[in-house]
Amino acid sequence: MFQTNGSALDAAAASEAAAAEAVPSGLAARLSTLATGLPAAEKRGDMVIVDGLLSRLELNGRCALVLSDLRLENGRIPLGIAPIQPDDPLELIAVQPQNVVLAPHVPERMGTAWNNLAYAYKRAGKYIEAGAAYEVALEFMAGQQAPTVIHNLVKLCMTMLREGHTDNTDKINARIESLLGHLFQPITSLPEFRGRDCNYGIDFVPGYPSRMIMCGIHNPSDVSPLSTTYSRLFVFDSENVVEVHPEAGTRLQMSAVAIESMKQPRGKAIRESSLSFSGEL
Repeated sequence: MFQTNGSALDAAAASEAAAAEAVPSGLAARLSTLATGLPAAEKRGDMVIVDGLLSRLELNGRCALVLSDLRLENGRIPLGIAPIQPDDPLELIAVQPQNVVLAPHVPERMGTAWNNLAYAYKRAGKYIEAGAAYEVALEFMAGQQAPTVIHNLVKLCMTMLREGHTDNTDKINARIESLLGHLFQPITSLPEFRGRDCNYGIDFVPGYPSRMIMCGIHNPSDVSPLSTTYSRLFVFDSENVVEVHPEAGTRLQMSAVAIESMKQPRGKAIRESSLSFSGEL
């Protein structure tokens, strides 16, 4: 059981397969000069369209994600090809500036692309890069999508602990604790719970056959904040946080205020935290 008590309240890039000299393409030349006559500046998180590659013709027209605010020493831009499916393999390239066209998409599409890139990083064993990609995805995600990405981050941390892929287990455990706090903060900070103690962690809860990410809130009169009986119980169930009966485990109707509170943006706070994956790139 992982449980904590809380108050209720490389930039990875790979070179192109061949070093063929890139040439300006008609598409890139037209679109990058539409607004100001000057090429757009790319930064980490942006989505671009690859265009005009001679060595990897199959990548032309694909969407890619900019992996760093800085260009490589040879002037190329490090990119991750945006996976179309969550199980697509990791594809990292570095291209000349004239071979990309800035192509912003709606936040949901951007978040999905970064989330899928994180999956690809994780399958390739690049866990720090995977975590940092999830954090970028979270900045684009809103509403019910955000808890799913936080859940993905927690699972990544658990995988790192299980596989011994860290030399600082204390930091990973602290990162899990911080992520659980961010996940449930919109609930625990509601006026009705202020001043109440809560436990959040990964534990067995009524109504579920396996350990779940959970947050239990105590009665104000509880003597011990480590008690495992709660007056209110919230669980991350598949895609979102839900409330369940603390004894029967049956799902309860969450208030409109609680549902609305879960839409709070949390991506920037997580990415800028001292425990973020992004800070380790």
